[in-house]
Amino acid sequence: MVADPKGELKKLFSDPHSEERHRRYQEMAALEREEMKAYIKDRKAEFLSRYGAILSDQRLDLVVEKVITEELDVNSAFEELIATYYQIRGFEKSFMERHGIEITLDEEAMDLLLTWVVKEDKDITETLSTLDSLFEPALQLIRDKTGVSNFSISKEGVDNPEDYFNKLVTEVYA
Repeated sequence: MVADPKGELKKLFSDPHSEERHRRYQEMAALEREEMKAYIKDRKAEFLSRYGAILSDQRLDLVVEKVITEELDVNSAFEELIATYYQIRGFEKSFMERHGIEITLDEEAMDLLLTWVVKEDKDITETLSTLDSLFEPALQLIRDKTGVSNFSISKEGVDNPEDYFNKLVTEVYA
């Protein structure tokens, strides 16, 4: 509660970009994030049994981010994140069906994609389509040269696929 609402409002209007007010806001936002994270961690076993996905600390942070920035309840935030997680896993399966090459995104690559969706508001369908068009030709070249048709894709392969696959193709053909 504010002791003098009119006085506080007057201060706010007189200096809307106050460094002190901004600092206090940042502290409160950080505190809210930590409290939400603690709440979710306390219920971690429940969420694991309900959603069946691995709940890493980074994914926990993404759920908290969704709760706070999108003003979602915890269950909705989990459901959206898990839906995206399974969409990415579905991409791996469909890649095999379309190209005859098995790919598995490692956990760091998965976390990077989830982070892009939550924090950068990237469209996952468009992102996966782009990755498909970048992964396929390089992996076809490597498969044709080596006979290997099963690949684990690292965070680097997702974050900078052109350089990552250029390096792999160069190593195979060297």
